[in-house]
Amino acid sequence: MILTTERLTLRELTEADAEQLYHLNANPNVTRFVSEPALPDVAAALAILRDIVFPQYRAYGCGRWAVLAREDGAFLGWCGLKYLPDSGDYDIGYRFFEHAWGHGYATEAAAACIRWGRQRFPGARIVGRAIPDNARSIRVLGKLGLRFVRLEHEGGETLALYAL
Repeated sequence: MILTTERLTLRELTEADAEQLYHLNANPNVTRFVSEPALPDVAAALAILRDIVFPQYRAYGCGRWAVLAREDGAFLGWCGLKYLPDSGDYDIGYRFFEHAWGHGYATEAAAACIRWGRQRFPGARIVGRAIPDNARSIRVLGKLGLRFVRLEHEGGETLALYAL
Protein backbone atom coordinates (compact mmCIF):
# COMPACT_ATOMS: atom_id res chain seq x y z
CA MET A 1 0.00 0.00 0.00
CA ILE A 2 1.42 3.34 -1.01
CA LEU A 3 -0.21 6.76 -0.78
CA THR A 4 1.47 9.83 -2.15
CA THR A 5 0.89 13.51 -1.51
CA GLU A 6 2.65 16.53 -2.89
CA ARG A 7 5.62 16.04 -0.56
CA LEU A 8 5.19 12.61 1.05
CA THR A 9 5.01 8.89 0.39
CA LEU A 10 3.18 6.67 2.85
CA ARG A 11 3.70 2.92 2.91
CA GLU A 12 3.32 0.02 5.29
CA LEU A 13 6.05 -0.23 7.88
CA THR A 14 8.54 -3.07 7.42
CA GLU A 15 11.05 -4.78 9.67
CA ALA A 16 13.72 -2.57 8.08
CA ASP A 17 12.03 0.44 9.77
CA ALA A 18 12.66 -0.86 13.30
CA GLU A 19 15.81 1.25 13.79
CA GLN A 20 14.01 4.44 12.70
CA LEU A 21 11.12 3.67 15.07
CA TYR A 22 13.58 3.12 17.91
CA HIS A 23 15.23 6.50 17.28
CA LEU A 24 11.85 8.22 16.89
CA ASN A 25 10.69 6.96 20.29
CA ALA A 26 14.03 7.67 21.96
CA ASN A 27 13.44 11.43 21.81
CA PRO A 28 11.62 12.54 24.99
CA ASN A 29 10.22 15.57 23.15
CA VAL A 30 8.56 13.22 20.64
CA THR A 31 7.12 10.93 23.31
CA ARG A 32 6.21 13.66 25.80
CA PHE A 33 2.48 13.35 25.10
CA VAL A 34 2.18 9.59 24.64
CA SER A 35 1.68 7.00 27.34
CA GLU A 36 4.28 4.65 25.89
CA PRO A 37 7.75 4.45 27.44
CA ALA A 38 10.87 4.95 25.33
CA LEU A 39 11.91 1.79 23.55
CA PRO A 40 15.01 0.21 25.11
CA ASP A 41 16.51 -0.97 21.83
CA VAL A 42 15.88 -1.78 18.18
CA ALA A 43 14.75 -5.30 19.13
CA ALA A 44 11.84 -3.79 21.10
CA ALA A 45 10.82 -1.73 18.05
CA LEU A 46 10.96 -4.87 15.92
CA ALA A 47 8.78 -6.70 18.45
CA ILE A 48 6.15 -3.94 18.24
CA LEU A 49 6.14 -4.22 14.47
CA ARG A 50 5.77 -8.01 14.57
CA ASP A 51 3.33 -8.24 17.50
CA ILE A 52 1.14 -5.15 17.00
CA VAL A 53 1.57 -3.34 13.68
CA PHE A 54 1.77 -6.22 11.20
CA PRO A 55 -1.22 -8.10 12.74
CA GLN A 56 -3.30 -4.90 12.42
CA TYR A 57 -2.52 -4.74 8.71
CA ARG A 58 -3.63 -8.35 8.25
CA ALA A 59 -6.73 -8.22 10.48
CA TYR A 60 -8.13 -4.80 9.60
CA GLY A 61 -6.55 -3.69 6.32
CA CYS A 62 -5.09 -0.56 7.86
CA GLY A 63 -2.63 0.64 10.47
CA ARG A 64 0.18 3.07 11.06
CA TRP A 65 2.32 3.68 7.96
CA ALA A 66 5.82 4.97 7.39
CA VAL A 67 5.92 8.57 6.16
CA LEU A 68 8.80 9.36 3.79
CA ALA A 69 9.85 12.60 2.13
CA ARG A 70 9.24 12.21 -1.61
CA GLU A 71 12.25 14.40 -2.34
CA ASP A 72 14.86 12.09 -0.84
CA GLY A 73 13.04 9.14 0.78
CA ALA A 74 13.97 10.26 4.30
CA PHE A 75 11.94 8.57 7.04
CA LEU A 76 10.02 11.39 8.76
CA GLY A 77 7.78 9.38 11.08
CA TRP A 78 4.54 7.46 10.91
CA CYS A 79 0.86 8.17 10.34
CA GLY A 80 -2.25 6.15 9.69
CA LEU A 81 -5.60 4.81 10.72
CA LYS A 82 -5.75 2.17 13.43
CA TYR A 83 -8.96 0.19 13.90
CA LEU A 84 -10.33 0.22 17.44
CA PRO A 85 -12.37 -3.00 17.80
CA ASP A 86 -13.99 -1.96 21.09
CA SER A 87 -15.68 1.08 19.54
CA GLY A 88 -15.59 0.24 15.82
CA ASP A 89 -13.85 3.57 15.18
CA TYR A 90 -10.72 4.26 13.14
CA ASP A 91 -8.16 6.31 15.04
CA ILE A 92 -5.97 8.73 13.09
CA GLY A 93 -2.53 8.89 14.65
CA TYR A 94 0.84 10.38 13.79
CA ARG A 95 4.32 10.75 15.21
CA PHE A 96 7.20 12.54 13.54
CA PHE A 97 10.86 13.20 14.20
CA GLU A 98 11.32 16.56 15.86
CA HIS A 99 13.20 17.99 12.86
CA ALA A 100 10.03 17.38 10.79
CA TRP A 101 7.76 19.40 13.10
CA GLY A 102 6.30 22.67 11.90
CA HIS A 103 6.37 21.79 8.19
CA GLY A 104 2.78 20.60 7.86
CA TYR A 105 3.75 16.96 7.35
CA ALA A 106 1.39 15.62 10.03
CA THR A 107 -1.56 17.47 8.52
CA GLU A 108 -0.66 16.45 4.96
CA ALA A 109 -0.12 12.78 5.84
CA ALA A 110 -3.18 12.52 8.08
CA ALA A 111 -5.43 14.21 5.50
CA ALA A 112 -4.30 11.64 2.91
CA CYS A 113 -5.00 8.80 5.36
CA ILE A 114 -8.45 10.16 6.14
CA ARG A 115 -9.30 10.46 2.41
CA TRP A 116 -8.10 6.89 1.91
CA GLY A 117 -10.07 5.70 4.95
CA ARG A 118 -13.30 7.31 3.80
CA GLN A 119 -13.00 5.48 0.47
CA ARG A 120 -11.92 2.18 1.99
CA PHE A 121 -14.31 2.20 4.98
CA PRO A 122 -17.34 4.27 3.91
CA GLY A 123 -19.53 5.35 6.80
CA ALA A 124 -16.93 4.49 9.44
CA ARG A 125 -16.26 7.06 12.16
CA ILE A 126 -12.76 8.48 12.21
CA VAL A 127 -11.52 9.78 15.54
CA GLY A 128 -8.38 11.28 16.96
CA ARG A 129 -7.25 11.32 20.58
CA ALA A 130 -4.76 13.58 22.27
CA ILE A 131 -3.67 14.55 25.75
CA PRO A 132 -5.39 17.91 26.35
CA ASP A 133 -2.03 19.69 26.85
CA ASN A 134 -0.78 18.58 23.42
CA ALA A 135 -1.67 21.78 21.58
CA ARG A 136 0.26 20.84 18.41
CA SER A 137 -1.61 17.58 17.93
CA ILE A 138 -4.97 19.16 18.74
CA ARG A 139 -4.25 21.89 16.17
CA VAL A 140 -3.62 19.20 13.53
CA LEU A 141 -6.88 17.44 14.43
CA GLY A 142 -8.72 20.74 13.99
CA LYS A 143 -7.12 21.34 10.59
CA LEU A 144 -8.33 17.89 9.57
CA GLY A 145 -11.90 18.81 10.45
CA LEU A 146 -12.17 16.74 13.62
CA ARG A 147 -14.14 18.36 16.43
CA PHE A 148 -13.99 17.87 20.19
CA VAL A 149 -16.44 15.24 21.47
CA ARG A 150 -15.51 14.55 25.10
CA LEU A 151 -12.76 13.76 27.57
CA GLU A 152 -12.03 10.09 28.15
CA HIS A 153 -10.03 8.37 30.86
CA GLU A 154 -7.82 5.50 29.80
CA GLY A 155 -5.19 3.81 31.93
CA GLY A 156 -4.99 6.70 34.39
CA GLU A 157 -4.64 9.21 31.56
CA THR A 158 -7.09 11.83 30.35
CA LEU A 159 -7.51 12.00 26.58
CA ALA A 160 -9.53 14.44 24.49
CA LEU A 161 -11.58 12.62 21.86
CA TYR A 162 -12.16 14.33 18.51
CA ALA A 163 -14.23 12.99 15.63
CA LEU A 164 -15.18 13.86 12.07
